[in-house]
Amino acid sequence: MPDSPKQSHNQPSLFDESHSSQTKVPGITRIFSGWNESVIRNTVDHLTRDWDPSSPLDLSDALLIVPTRNAGRRLRETLAIRAANHDTTVFPPLVTTPDFLISPDRMPSVALSNRVASSQETHWIWAALLLKLPLKEYRRNFPVDPVERSLRWACETSDDLLQ
Repeated sequence: MPDSPKQSHNQPSLFDESHSSQTKVPGITRIFSGWNESVIRNTVDHLTRDWDPSSPLDLSDALLIVPTRNAGRRLRETLAIRAANHDTTVFPPLVTTPDFLISPDRMPSVALSNRVASSQETHWIWAALLLKLPLKEYRRNFPVDPVERSLRWACETSDDLLQ
């Protein structure tokens, strides 16, 4: 198993940040992975790119947001295997799902003075935003316009995004 992901001469690096049009936030790095290879393997390759295998793999200062708890478990397992292959240990990153970030338990008490949106309200907010979204500006997410851009389409798409 090679230590770096395979690169196609036609495609940018999986972790190439030059394609991001997002505003940079100091201290936060967002990494977007591609579709050509295993996301878990490429993520582990990225996380271990500067690691010296003669010392423990310390990722305790990293936060990784994954779509499901199972994806987080598989990522931690793959990190442990990578470290074990070098007879060392891993201090894993905090691996969580997006729900953790908006959990009322995580919000400061001042923020709790405002009510947190219910899952149904969140669904309708997403649907309303999708109806207003200029799809041409988000071709990576919406490569083809919907046949009919209706409330039904927005609701179904918001369901897909929130799953």
